[in-house]
Amino acid sequence: MDLPIDIESIKGFMDREEGRALHDAALEASRRGPVLEIGSYCGKSTVYIGVACQRNGAVLYALDHHYGSEENQKGWEHHDEALYDAETDRLNTFPLFRRTLRMARLEDTVVPLVAPSEVVSKGWATPLAMVFIDGGHGMEPTTVSGRRASCRAAFWRSTTSFRTRRMAAARLTKSTRWRSRPISSRKRRQ
Repeated sequence: MDLPIDIESIKGFMDREEGRALHDAALEASRRGPVLEIGSYCGKSTVYIGVACQRNGAVLYALDHHYGSEENQKGWEHHDEALYDAETDRLNTFPLFRRTLRMARLEDTVVPLVAPSEVVSKGWATPLAMVFIDGGHGMEPTTVSGRRASCRAAFWRSTTSFRTRRMAAARLTKSTRWRSRPISSRKRRQ
């Protein structure tokens, strides 16, 4: 896997082993169609998935409100003052995300969707080959493509319960035979 950017220069929590596994899954899935990433932060996972999609001529939809999750906010453990926007009193990761896309030469592959996942899911009709869900996204947002039988679901450091992830994956894939498979041996941050 050859990345067009120094992956460690991108803010984020995914390590190389997990990124490689995500890239490999996206490389296989994007042969069949577009991929959706729910939760992009500053674009680290987007690069892994986007490079795979670009290789196959597929599109990656990267959905995030770009305000960070709860643990990224002021006063919480993973707050990054460099991303803080005083006007909104929240994080704003979108400028760094756009910079990551530009530096990684992925602007011809990645379509940023800047909105809450609940809003986008109301009008979603595009069949997907894979959905990658990063972070604490609940049952409703994860069923954006629940009507699509050929979709794969992947989760990373999700703060939702295993039962919720299993139910969402079953709805996404139209299969009750979904099982959890870690993409690395490293213990994830909860």
